[in-house]
Amino acid sequence: MTRRLILLIGESDRAEFKSALRDIYAAGDVVGAANVDDACTMLEDEDAIDASRLTAIVLVQSYHGRFAPVDIDRLCRLAPLQPIVSLAGSLCEGEGRTGHHTAGMARIYWHRWSAEAARRLFPDDPEQQGTLAQMPRIADEQDLVLLESHRPTEKLSGTVAIVAEQPETADYLDRLCRLAGLQTVEIDAERIGVVIYDIARNTDEVRQDLARIAKQVARSPIIAILGFPRHDEVEQLKQCGARAVLSKPLDLEELLSRLADLLDQSDANH
Repeated sequence: MTRRLILLIGESDRAEFKSALRDIYAAGDVVGAANVDDACTMLEDEDAIDASRLTAIVLVQSYHGRFAPVDIDRLCRLAPLQPIVSLAGSLCEGEGRTGHHTAGMARIYWHRWSAEAARRLFPDDPEQQGTLAQMPRIADEQDLVLLESHRPTEKLSGTVAIVAEQPETADYLDRLCRLAGLQTVEIDAERIGVVIYDIARNTDEVRQDLARIAKQVARSPIIAILGFPRHDEVEQLKQCGARAVLSKPLDLEELLSRLADLLDQSDANH
């Protein structure tokens, strides 16, 4: 079986990238380049990079504009078949709200890398292509979501308690869980598989409440949901008892995948 080859470009010493980088190095053989010039030199040298094994080019993007459009064009010409993906840091979050990002390069934020890269870049079966490799470079997020929505999903089983400040959010999460096959219960129920804790604003009061609930349901894992979380906020919420922290807007497949994993762990603990 041929191992994947991944070209990694850019500085990667920021704490928020550590988890994503572990996933990247576990997914295949990694060749590093400090900048796009070095990467292009490698791509032009057949002895430096085996083009037949090259699965993806990942650019570590610490801030908006870190890589110029002309540099992405150079990579596109030298690697016309491989997906070019930005591992985007917290300072790139504005791109998601404005819609402005570098053409020709897909974008996966650091806090979504584990879930999105697993299906879009590095499926469990190395012989399979991720969805990014199945789409043209002009494809946008909506195109990818439509492609991925046709994949069959398994029904879940178990109980979920939902804590949300906004009633409409609680109703949405309740409907989503029930459609996935789960039973929703109150936070004071005798048996809870997983708690979903939605956070409107990450305040001291919210973190204190999260810590209180974590003690109350000590045997049940908690998924916290927060809009555009920074790395330090993720660590804060985990210290308060969250087992996982997901970002809003929600990636529904990531939420359902985390629920499935944590429900399995919860069943083993009860």
